[in-house]
Amino acid sequence: VYVASDRAAAAAYEDLTGPALKAALADVLSSVPGLAYTVSDAVVCSDSSLAAEMSRAVSLALPRHSRSVIFTCGGTGFSGRDCAPEATKPHLTHDLTSCLLHPCLAGS
Repeated sequence: VYVASDRAAAAAYEDLTGPALKAALADVLSSVPGLAYTVSDAVVCSDSSLAAEMSRAVSLALPRHSRSVIFTCGGTGFSGRDCAPEATKPHLTHDLTSCLLHPCLAGS
């Protein structure tokens, strides 16, 4: 779980989204019999350092795990400073953006 937030990364406020998302994911994953996923602590980073943080963590995780799922949240939204799509793309084997975009837009 990656939280892209310049203000939270600078300790201007405490990020609550990352821990909440981690808890929700852990709850869902623990309810599936035979599923052996663990949810790592959320990483809070500035928008500009998201790509580097994600690359570092993925390079450390891949030798230990055959499957990984990346969740990102926060950030600037769709703007010139938003780098989440570019930061995430090199690590994808399956892109679920189009599957997830419609429900997000429909609910907003």
